[in-house]
Amino acid sequence: MTRINEIQKKIQEMDGGQFQKLCDAYLYKSHNLMRYTPLGSQDGTNNTTKGVPDSYSLHDDGTYTFIMHGKYSNNNKAKLQKDIKDCLDEEKVGINKSKIRKIICFYNSTNITVKNLEGIKHLIENVDIELIDLGTLSYDLEKNYPGIVREYLNIAVDTGQIFTISEFVEVNDKYGMAAPLDILFKFREEELRELREALRFNQATLISGASGVGKTKIALEICSEYERGGYEIICIKNNSLSLYEDFTIAISGKDKIIVFFDDINQTSNIEAILDTILLNFDKFDIKVIATVRDYAREKVLNLFKKFNTFQEKKICNFESEEIKEILEESLGVKNTAFQDRISAIAKGNIRLAILAGKLSKEHVDHLNNAIDIFKSYYGVIFKEGYLSTETQKVLFIISLMNTVRVCDDELSELLLKEFNISWENFRKICLNLNEKEIVDFYLEEVVKIRDQSFSNYILQYALIEKKFISVCRLLELGFVKKRDKIIYALNTLYQLFTANETIEYLNEQVNDRWDKISLDEEDIFLESFHSMNYIKSLKILKKKIESMPSVDFTISKEYFDKQKNYQQINSKELSILSNFKYSPYSKDAIELMIMALNRDQSLFMDVYFALKKWIYDRSSFKYDCEKELELINNLFNLRETENYNLDFLILKLLDRALICSDSFTEPGDKPYSVSIGQFTIVLTEGVKKLRNQLWEFLSFFYEHKNYKNEVEAILIKYRWSGAMENVTEILEFDYSCISKKFLANWKQPTFEQALVLKKLEEFAIALEANIEVSFKTYVKNEEYKYYEVISSKEFKEKYSEWKNQQEEKIVSKVISYTFDDYKKLINVAVKIENNNLFKNYWLNENLAIALKNATDGLFTDVIEYYFASGVPLANQNIVNYMLMRIGFDKTISIINKYYFPEKNRFFKMTWEFMSHEMISEDKTQILLDFIESQIGQNNASIPGINVILKFEQFDKNILSKVCDSLIELSKLNSHIASDFLIEYYDNVDELLKIFQYNLEQLEELYLVSLGINFDDNNELVIAIVKKDPKFWNLYTQSLATKDLLNYENKGVFSKIWFLKNYKELISIAFENIIKHPQNYFGSERYEMLFPHKLVSDEILNIRVQEWVCEYIEKNYNDYQLMHKIFFYYISINNEDVRLRYLEQFLKYNNKYEDFKRLSIIPTTSSWSGSQIPLLDRDIVFLDTLMKSESLKGINFIDHREYLESYKASLKKRKKDILVREFQEEI
Repeated sequence: MTRINEIQKKIQEMDGGQFQKLCDAYLYKSHNLMRYTPLGSQDGTNNTTKGVPDSYSLHDDGTYTFIMHGKYSNNNKAKLQKDIKDCLDEEKVGINKSKIRKIICFYNSTNITVKNLEGIKHLIENVDIELIDLGTLSYDLEKNYPGIVREYLNIAVDTGQIFTISEFVEVNDKYGMAAPLDILFKFREEELRELREALRFNQATLISGASGVGKTKIALEICSEYERGGYEIICIKNNSLSLYEDFTIAISGKDKIIVFFDDINQTSNIEAILDTILLNFDKFDIKVIATVRDYAREKVLNLFKKFNTFQEKKICNFESEEIKEILEESLGVKNTAFQDRISAIAKGNIRLAILAGKLSKEHVDHLNNAIDIFKSYYGVIFKEGYLSTETQKVLFIISLMNTVRVCDDELSELLLKEFNISWENFRKICLNLNEKEIVDFYLEEVVKIRDQSFSNYILQYALIEKKFISVCRLLELGFVKKRDKIIYALNTLYQLFTANETIEYLNEQVNDRWDKISLDEEDIFLESFHSMNYIKSLKILKKKIESMPSVDFTISKEYFDKQKNYQQINSKELSILSNFKYSPYSKDAIELMIMALNRDQSLFMDVYFALKKWIYDRSSFKYDCEKELELINNLFNLRETENYNLDFLILKLLDRALICSDSFTEPGDKPYSVSIGQFTIVLTEGVKKLRNQLWEFLSFFYEHKNYKNEVEAILIKYRWSGAMENVTEILEFDYSCISKKFLANWKQPTFEQALVLKKLEEFAIALEANIEVSFKTYVKNEEYKYYEVISSKEFKEKYSEWKNQQEEKIVSKVISYTFDDYKKLINVAVKIENNNLFKNYWLNENLAIALKNATDGLFTDVIEYYFASGVPLANQNIVNYMLMRIGFDKTISIINKYYFPEKNRFFKMTWEFMSHEMISEDKTQILLDFIESQIGQNNASIPGINVILKFEQFDKNILSKVCDSLIELSKLNSHIASDFLIEYYDNVDELLKIFQYNLEQLEELYLVSLGINFDDNNELVIAIVKKDPKFWNLYTQSLATKDLLNYENKGVFSKIWFLKNYKELISIAFENIIKHPQNYFGSERYEMLFPHKLVSDEILNIRVQEWVCEYIEKNYNDYQLMHKIFFYYISINNEDVRLRYLEQFLKYNNKYEDFKRLSIIPTTSSWSGSQIPLLDRDIVFLDTLMKSESLKGINFIDHREYLESYKASLKKRKKDILVREFQEEI
């Protein structure tokens, strides 16, 4: 019997009262009839009463909709007509016909003719009559209202996971296993506003937070707003059954949808469902809102990266006073003593508070702690006789494992043996628990407990209260096999059930087992339980560190800067020690970390990351930075002798500790989760002590010449960001420390100190802070006065104003300079060149301007001194100024006279800046000699094409000669050829004109520059191919040989398809790149040659398909060729194109064995979520292929059987993946 037939049969079997209640429920949801009054049934029963109408709905404008429910066995037309006329009888209904907007009549049959139907609909003028027959009702119920079918007909239309808002609330509250949702919505107005904005501007919104903070309630509030705005709301509450099919049906035919996932991390097939949503974004308005608990937040965030735009909103715990008000207004708990007790136990968890509030009136004595609340609330389930001891043990196993796959879990099997329970009994118990709606049994393969709070309580009940198995025995059986599961269970007990006896018992059990483990287990016990026995852990760690091999390594700034962002501690020993900050043994942990560094100096970054974790976290400000101060003092006290690695470490930690605001991460409440926070430091007494000590230690290091540069870098680093009211105060305090500890010794500052002081003054100006006059002593330094000549704009000076007056200001300062002044200026430039702390681009440009404006009598000497000093702050404009002031010969002579790194580039710029008047025959030869002299050098610097062309008047073949040299030079550095040609990358026609007599050289230059991608739009290669088609063969051979088939080169093939001789050219490319490859390749080469996926062009797609079809026609009997093109290319095409190619093959080859070898569905697939949509796509394609005319007839019986078998294997694979994904998601 089909589902529709079953629904219709059940409806026909209903009595009148049942039928009316079904119809009323249907209308309430399908027609949005709000003020709905059922007159024809007795309250609380299925009995009918006499009266007209059976039900009615009052509209806002004062009109009515009347509803009649007909259970007619015969003469349907007459009965319907009578019911309608009765509705218009003023004596029976008590109102005038004019107030009747509509009459809706249900009838439980489908045998009224069209003629009769139309007659009835037009029976009364000016009154809308809607007739709903059995067929209409049953189909609409089946498709859109499975909840009504489930409740009123007891038929499972779907898996019972998709609800309207009201259904969702009803189901949530029905079993009393969770905090009710039908309570007042309070104290979340700001969060609601933020969520409203997030959902408005994003495809998806994630609501995160700890269990019980009210995530579901606020999500439903925002969904209700959207429902009032015309959106259909699909609420999803997981019960572990497969959801994918139901979901695709639920969203079909809808235009505006909000999909709400409650506890999305527990939703079955979630990756497949999200992929389906993504595929439908362009088709209709669909948005996603979801809740997730903190422990699963990171995984769900990774899933949400699929969306183009999404936003997360974290919901925090309620304040104590807020909980008290909710208890009073929603539950009527007015006793302030009860409120205080409940609030203290709940600790901001509104779910726990509601559970406690519901118990407070009848069971006041149960409000002592969380254990009592859980026991009072869930204890009824463990009443004697309701659940057997064996069933309770099964529940414990499921709770411990989170999910259990029947007959496929090693630790579960060990525990079942421990409890003397077979897998067969386990399955029976799970089926029984599923019927009681305590567990979800997904596909009768995987079981999980439905309510997370109940699952948590089972752990306490089984391990602490009943002690079905000791923790020590549990660790013995399963810790090595399922460490994460047991750790999660123990953490749950620690966090939720915090009674002293519970903690003492757990510590005792863990240490008891730890004393008995083998050496093989020591590492994982140490890593997992070090906080339960710090002394034992330190002893083990000390022994491990002492046995480390000795490794020499000296840290460098370059290495540190390269590694500092990885933030990963690779050493397990150091990772464990990094967690000792708040232990009584933090000092020992620091000493052990430094011991490890001294033994194996390559562990520097691990030690740095471990100790960096100690600098500011959530608890730092609770203890007023005592631990940070302790860390810095302990490290400094460990400096027995000068140790560069240790000193470098301390300096980096000092720098870190001087921040004013930052974000921090720390372990979350659940496994594999992290908590992220923001902080701005407030200048408390503890912070003052810490920062004063930091500056004290920095001043100590500054006295050592090896660390001056490092300390200066710390001094000029801007660190005062965050809330302005806090950081300005901190800056002023820091400056007072700097004044006492540094400036006291800087009465006559050095040049570097002067630059530090200037930078510090700029920071203070930026924050409008008050600082001492001693910070202005930089003006006393004579070198600083020369630095001012070439320094960039003043702080807060507008760039446009400074740029307009730049040269004028510099000239005014150097106009009276003597040669000695210029020497001092150049010496300052040398100091800046040698100290990266103070370099910037404008210094180079400004120095060039200063040198340019030396007087005629000084210019040559100044330039000579500048080059003799190594060309500090090099700027190419200096060459131009030299040519203008002293001419070509003197310029070349000076450049040639001295060695400096930029020498070739300066020579090149000489030719670039040379005016036409300077060009001569002898200079032409000098240019050629210069270019040729660089052959064999990696740092060759060659003038551009336009420069070379200027010399053609003296040597018509100069371009050819230069190109010969370039080809040689490019063998070492292919950038040389591309740099030479790039001048004309956007003027291909002009470039071809330049090389009209040297096309072969242009082709050779192009080939040697392959891989640089200067021809990123491929216009030049296409233009060359048009001029010389033979070049295409060389080009494609080079691509294949050099393995340069990258993204940038793909575009050329889409252009080739539009040339007249495309068939010949594509065949050449296919021969060189695919048929006879130089190395291994995959489908990417086919996709490159046939780029229809990348280019949406009808002509291209037609040409590609025609070429491939001709290729199949020519080679259908060559298995190797057919295998390759189907495997690497045809199988990855869309379904329509793939079908065409398969039909082309079958047209010429009907051999079953050859067909069986073809790849008919994609051989490789990539997906960021679930594989299920891809498998569904492949199954549908196989169905389509089997219906193809090409496979009709007796010659293709084997083919069709093969496809049926193939489809069956995909369906089996789909089920396996659904089960696996379900377990992974949970």
